[in-house]
Amino acid sequence: MIRVDEIVVPEIEPLAPDEAMFKQIGQRPPVDVQEEMDAAYHALFSSRHGKRVLTHLVQMTMGTPSFDHTLPMDRAVPYGFGREGQNALVRMIIRFMRRHEATMEGKTQTRN
Repeated sequence: MIRVDEIVVPEIEPLAPDEAMFKQIGQRPPVDVQEEMDAAYHALFSSRHGKRVLTHLVQMTMGTPSFDHTLPMDRAVPYGFGREGQNALVRMIIRFMRRHEATMEGKTQTRN
């Protein structure tokens, strides 16, 4: 278990594929954890609310400068590194979603 401020985050266990859901949409369950996590990120951030949240995250991070020239240099550098970390998380979400889409496209082409 991990504590972040007052929020307790449980240890993450690999998800068990919901085979019935995959049969219903005509796909096979994911083979590995990365594929499964890509699918989970895609499902979450492809929903109406997920798209809204992802757009907000992009605007709040990648849509704003990483470096604040108004800060003294001893504070601006750590601030910039922290902001780039935020940007990296948003880019990671987008990369997971794109990888899932590419994986699904490849599987569709191989079945045809």
